Amino acid sequence: MTEQPAPHWATELLGESVRLVDVLGGGTSRTTILLEVPPAQRLVARHDGGAGPLSGTPFTLRREAAAVAAARAAGIPAATVVAEAPDGRSYAVEALPGRPDDTGAALDDYLAVLGRLHATGLDHAPTGYAGFDPDGREDLQLWEQIAGERVRRPHPALDAAFAALRDHGALSPPDVVLCHGDAGTGNYLADGDRVTGVVDWEMSHTGDPHDDLASVAVRAALTGLDVGDLVARAQARWEPAAGRTLDRRRFDLAVTGVLARMVVSCLVALDNAEPGTDRTVQLMGYPVMEAMLLRSLAALDGAALAPVADVAPDPAFAAEVAGLLAEDLAAPLPGASDADAGRRRRLRYLADQLGRALGGREGAPSCPDPTDLPALWLDCQRRLAVLPASRRLAESPIPGATWC
Repeated sequence: MTEQPAPHWATELLGESVRLVDVLGGGTSRTTILLEVPPAQRLVARHDGGAGPLSGTPFTLRREAAAVAAARAAGIPAATVVAEAPDGRSYAVEALPGRPDDTGAALDDYLAVLGRLHATGLDHAPTGYAGFDPDGREDLQLWEQIAGERVRRPHPALDAAFAALRDHGALSPPDVVLCHGDAGTGNYLADGDRVTGVVDWEMSHTGDPHDDLASVAVRAALTGLDVGDLVARAQARWEPAAGRTLDRRRFDLAVTGVLARMVVSCLVALDNAEPGTDRTVQLMGYPVMEAMLLRSLAALDGAALAPVADVAPDPAFAAEVAGLLAEDLAAPLPGASDADAGRRRRLRYLADQLGRALGGREGAPSCPDPTDLPALWLDCQRRLAVLPASRRLAESPIPGATWC
């Protein structure tokens, strides 16, 4: 808990009496804080300072607030929007009860909640915002556009992914609904085994309902959460609530789409970071998510990619990790918050892994052809070689994917 004064944008939004309670995580590019309005009302406020990786894209906070309101209108336990700034850069909602469910205790109830959202189809989808089109095509097109405009390094794996998504029909879903867009543990609140709130609607869109189920699966794989037989759980809880049947082929395709969005988001954050920005999560996640993405691409064509253990580390990625570590040595973190402690743990991991990797040899830089999947895979394995302990996570199965 903090005693800091509320930021200026929060007092402009909610009045001078508002008090800052805590700085929260969540979202890709925005500040999120917990506020108290006397005598005892608690609000969560979000602000876009203009420097985040998704600032200036169609994924605005005005759009996000519209998605929150739409979800609540659809009967989902989403927050009530209580204030929006005239410029659209800030909004506030009532704080929801419960705590983030990082253990999956309420996952069955959450799958039913997602089913109820999907059962409403397009009835409550916001209008007037990109990515909420009735055909469900625009969302992936937006992510491909953002990759082209904001990822500065070569990204042939993403080029390959978006080409495959088009070829396999991801941009023409047969069933289009309002999707949460970033579904999974950590993005809903719970009290025991019951969901009390669904949060983080930044990436909400219209699209295939399998997008949300795939997101649940990918987030579980990335966090190492054992969700058991996700397909059976979805069939028991999501299917009756949604009035739909899980299609394994569409699910596999949605896994590729989710991973493509995640890699774009990761690289945009890395390539557009302000000085002093914490990039540890993205540096640790990038080679892992890229490896999962390439495995999913191969599976769409009925192929498999074998791990490559004996490969020289990628010098450009090693230099990027070393640069972040040098920044930290020059300006050590002063705080004692949980976020600072987490960042310190990630920095220690990066330093340890880089030291182990560069005790061997470095390979030459490369930029494979997007149509050469084996070359893309080898290139990715070289980035994993910079963080060798991450290889096990990169090779972990994605729950529900037929190729795992």
